[in-house]
Amino acid sequence: TATGVASASTVSAISQGFAVGNANKNKETPVLFVLHAKSAVPARNLSGARGVTLSESRLPLSVASKSEHEVILDITNRYEITHARREGAYIVVDMNVLGRSTR
Repeated sequence: TATGVASASTVSAISQGFAVGNANKNKETPVLFVLHAKSAVPARNLSGARGVTLSESRLPLSVASKSEHEVILDITNRYEITHARREGAYIVVDMNVLGRSTR
């Protein structure tokens, strides 16, 4: 179990093949983050935390025609890694993340 601050890109189901292809070329292991989004950080517990913002964006225009996407995870605070395991060609990381709260 780990908690803290991080910034990472997660690979969606639509782009897993793309990730494996790139990883094999570079002899790297692709990592799939499985996010369990929780509700926003309660205002009384913010302590400067801004929570988590999830957004989806296209890969660079050079590969846009290939239909690969990636999900960008911007974790500014409050996450917990609950489990990590190897699953086929991937390392799968389960994470609980708290949603962004308005101030």
